Amino acid sequence: MNDVEINQVLNRLAAEIIEQSQQDIILVGIHRRGVPLAARLLQKIQNLGGTSTQMATIDISFYQDDLTQVAEQPIFKEFQGPEFSNKDIVLIDDVIYSGRTVLTAINEIMNKGLPNKIRLAVLVDRGHHRFPIQADYAGKLVPTRKSEHIKVMLKEIDGEDKVLIMEVENDE
Repeated sequence: MNDVEINQVLNRLAAEIIEQSQQDIILVGIHRRGVPLAARLLQKIQNLGGTSTQMATIDISFYQDDLTQVAEQPIFKEFQGPEFSNKDIVLIDDVIYSGRTVLTAINEIMNKGLPNKIRLAVLVDRGHHRFPIQADYAGKLVPTRKSEHIKVMLKEIDGEDKVLIMEVENDE
């Protein structure tokens, strides 16, 4: 995907989120690339109008699917944002792979309050889920081999918007 395609996907995701929201929502960006995606979606949702939207961030650094695992258990590092109780939450991440990062984020959200609903929006769903977690909003479904890796680049972090499929040499 290039920058135009990413923008088109985010426009569609914003419209779908509004369409399916029955009350105010909180977008929760999962560090690292989920945060700028959540900020972009927040702006698009506000531009479309119709629902009150807030943003929060959550950091689960040592258990992301796109990094080498350095811990046996997920390590929750940080939460910033409003109260979750009785709110509709939309978790935002760049890629869903096994679902471990999302599962950890959901557990942390549940520790912060009892939301009405938690949904998941991702830029790319690459399959190979280990847990019964599916994206409610997926920008692109990209069937991959386990030896492939999805690399998401965002201008806020990487200086450009791009999604690439890369071959991984030593995949376990």
